[in-house]
Amino acid sequence: MWVKNLFVSNFRNFARLDLEFSPRLNLFWGDNGEGKTNFLESLYCLGHGTSFRTKTDEELIKWGQPSLYLKGEGFKSERLFTYELVLDRKISKVRKVDSHRVGLRNPTKWLWMVTFSPDKSL
Repeated sequence: MWVKNLFVSNFRNFARLDLEFSPRLNLFWGDNGEGKTNFLESLYCLGHGTSFRTKTDEELIKWGQPSLYLKGEGFKSERLFTYELVLDRKISKVRKVDSHRVGLRNPTKWLWMVTFSPDKSL
């Protein structure tokens, strides 16, 4: 599996982010507080439907905005899939795969990620 692109709207500190990825290696760097972890969290949320940093979905929506939108395309077994996540403060959460709504508790995860964070306690 590799992620081809990612579009982020109103996720944490990002008003808008639109990225294309290399199938081989991608590097991300920046000063503290610039959004590196938020970027990784957006990928995790798109793949899993939940955050690895908070249990409250509303914290993911950029301050002062009504909703967030995540969209990514990725190849799995040489097939291109489109994944979307919409989170609204009033309506709740919607996940889609190739424009088809999928259950929030769907156990199939398209983007497997392992996270290590100093925020996690043992």
